[in-house]
Parts: sequence; C-alpha cells; structure tokens
Amino acid sequence: MKPTLYAALVGLSVVVIFCAGLWVGKATTPEGLSIEEVREYARQETSENGRGRRMQRLEALAKYTRLLGLSESQWRELHPLFADTKLKLGPLSAGNRERLVIITEFHEELEKSLAADQKELAKRVLRQTLQQEKRHIPSE
Repeated sequence: MKPTLYAALVGLSVVVIFCAGLWVGKATTPEGLSIEEVREYARQETSENGRGRRMQRLEALAKYTRLLGLSESQWRELHPLFADTKLKLGPLSAGNRERLVIITEFHEELEKSLAADQKELAKRVLRQTLQQEKRHIPSE
C-alpha cells in the first residue's frame, strides 16, 4: 500500500472515530438541565461533604432510566424528585434508619409517574435497595 493512501486511511479513521465520539456524547447527555442546575450539581459534587461511595444524582437518574425504561418526558418530570431525594440523603450516612424512610417515600412519589409495568419493576428495585440499605444498619 502506498504511504499516502495509508496516511489518508488513518486520517479518515481518526475523523470517523472523533465524529462517532461526539455523536455518542451528544446522544447520552442528559437534556433539560438549566445552567444553574448544572452549576448547583457541580457545587454539590465538589463540596467538602462529598462522599466517594454515594450515588450521584444523574447516575441514579440514569440507572432508573435504564432499569425502568423512562421516557424523556418522565425523565424531565422526575429530575426534581431525584434532586430533592439526593439532598435529603446527602448528609445521612449508610446505616441510618432515616435513609429507609426517605427511600420508601421517594419510591412512592416515583410510582405516581410510572406506567403499570414500570411500577412492578420499581417495586423490585425498591425491595433490592432496602435490602442493601438494611445490611448497613447495625442490629439492635
């Protein structure tokens, strides 16, 4: 193969990979966040109160979107609920019984926005989450 043809193929491959990366980034970026919401989220995640093992709000929302198959309109509707729940859970450490109450209330609110098949999945997720949380609670 001629060196110029090889260089052209390599260059074209790099451009295609770069464009695919841009497209994937755009396709997977959460829509609907205002500039102020993004800034507030960044402030919360970089604060001194940050914990390495806590699930971040957008990660939780992405997890539920994937597990429950949330539509874009559901995603937009539920974003404030996830933000509020994250703020409530933020100062509570694992093993705090109050977390169980907050998580249960979160799921009750969440189910109001779900279809019937999504509600069944959400109940399963709630059971699994509560089991995980209960492992951290010291027995009396």
